[in-house]
Amino acid sequence: PLIAVVFSSGRPDAPTLGKILKQLKKRYGIKNFNAVGHSAGSAAWANWAVTPDKQGMPQLRRLITIAGPFNGFPGMPGMNGGQHITLAKDGRPNVMSDRYKPLYDNRRYFPKTAAVLNLFGNLGKGTDGRVPVNSARSLRYVVAGRAKSYTEREITNSKAQHSQLHEHNPLVNRYLYEFLNNGKITN
Repeated sequence: PLIAVVFSSGRPDAPTLGKILKQLKKRYGIKNFNAVGHSAGSAAWANWAVTPDKQGMPQLRRLITIAGPFNGFPGMPGMNGGQHITLAKDGRPNVMSDRYKPLYDNRRYFPKTAAVLNLFGNLGKGTDGRVPVNSARSLRYVVAGRAKSYTEREITNSKAQHSQLHEHNPLVNRYLYEFLNNGKITN
């Protein structure tokens, strides 16, 4: 089944996702699942994935993040909107925001059975208009070496803008379909 979780507050959080997952396992016997999140939803799924106690929850198989503000975003205090973040060859960001540190600190709890696809947009200035590219790409340093696989794709077409990444975007839709069905994408 496909289950959409929409947060009316606009602030998705990992504990709520955990409660939903426990109910899905208890009521419907769901043993494993795939998750797709956009923007703050991506961050919520990533934070859930590094939660130490997943007892009574189904197992994450595939995680797709779209435009995830993992390490800063415009208006975040002390982060210059995430624009000044640079990444080392191994993906380590030069600056870790207060929101990123818990992801990094708990990375050892990321499920080794989960494959990750990280999609982000670039309008040509290192941002999708909302989330800086290197903020989205900071996820790699959290999951690399833990996840079953990690793949990232930068979207640079006319629909690379933050909100358009998940709305009627044929390239993103193709990536979603391929990854959810095969655990990998062609390209």
